[in-house]
Amino acid sequence: MVKRKPCKCPSLPLPGETIAGETFITTKRPIDHKRRIQNFYDLDGYLCNVCGTVQSAGIVREWATEVLGFSDKTKIDDLMSLYKFMDQQAKSSGIGARGIIFLPYLMGERTPYWDQNLQGAFVGLSLIHTRADMIRAIFEGVAYAIHSVLDVYKENSIFIEDLTLIGSGGESVFWCHIFCDVLHKPIHLIDSPRMATALGAAIAAGVGSGLFQNYESGAQIISLSHSIESNNEAHTQYKIQYEKFLRFYHPFRDLCYIIKEI
Repeated sequence: MVKRKPCKCPSLPLPGETIAGETFITTKRPIDHKRRIQNFYDLDGYLCNVCGTVQSAGIVREWATEVLGFSDKTKIDDLMSLYKFMDQQAKSSGIGARGIIFLPYLMGERTPYWDQNLQGAFVGLSLIHTRADMIRAIFEGVAYAIHSVLDVYKENSIFIEDLTLIGSGGESVFWCHIFCDVLHKPIHLIDSPRMATALGAAIAAGVGSGLFQNYESGAQIISLSHSIESNNEAHTQYKIQYEKFLRFYHPFRDLCYIIKEI
């Protein structure tokens, strides 16, 4: 986190070369009696870390490079160059991925459903669609899933004003813009987002060894690279798509249970 004011600026490890996508905030007490999110003490022993997790996030992009043929057909050896190519492809599709909605439940889902039996799906595929549309749908589907996590915070009277993105996925400016427009909140990016976890561990060690007086002073070494503001017109379109995304959960859950004969 860049700021440790409770509920002000949560940290969102944006999917990159990771598996899950998580949102972290600090509060003075555990929240959500429905147990849809995780609560555990922060390193200071006083504040509570509140964590909502999307089970399949960064791993979906890695999966897409293989399944959608990006790694075979682009002839790009460097992983970051490959990801940039995928960004360009997704950008060419447009908001709503020309009618495709991706349900990113490839390994079940944690927040807000906690259901290991959910499975992933592309909904709305037809012969007009391309892999550019499919990767765009993947980016948007993960963003919608993160939105459903923030909805849990809102239900618990925690109103998030802005977000700080960390992780290697934070290097994808295009994906960051999708998150910004879907969530309709300012997005802050830090220098060297891939090193965020290591930096946090170093700050914790610095506090423990006395190098920093406290975590607030240690956090001062974190520097922001830039911020992104939401596009109102894009958000209006994404709001319609997100409402569709939410409506798929209950009927699709029943289909998953039928497939697994539960």
